Amino acid sequence: MIMLAPPLRPDRDLLSKVILWPEDDPSIATILRVGFTDHGFRNLFVSTTHLGSLCLVSRLNPDIILTDMEKPRYGRSGELLARYVRQSPAFAQTPLVLCSGYTLIEPAWEELFDIVFPKPFDVRDAIAMIRRVFETNGRP
Repeated sequence: MIMLAPPLRPDRDLLSKVILWPEDDPSIATILRVGFTDHGFRNLFVSTTHLGSLCLVSRLNPDIILTDMEKPRYGRSGELLARYVRQSPAFAQTPLVLCSGYTLIEPAWEELFDIVFPKPFDVRDAIAMIRRVFETNGRP
């Protein structure tokens, strides 16, 4: 039997943030949606394609973007997304989080991403990390 931890009670300001999380694995996307919704978030957008993520950045103007580096079907699409965000004046200051199972992080990635968040992770840990980003004005 899987026991779920009781929901966190993030403040209303945090709950109103627009979060974009590209995830190509449908089962992980579902876990993210359910986990964040259970904790009160209403503005989590999970895209399952690289192109969909690029379109959502422009449409949503997210407050934070979390992505992994490589997606099996799309190659290094996390890096492409991060470069797009960093090179776009409208989004360049958007906090970018790399969710990675890699133990060695390339120096170029450290320049693109504000935070490297290790996989695997618990939804509660992800929410706590997002809270810390916003407590420091969008930067770690």
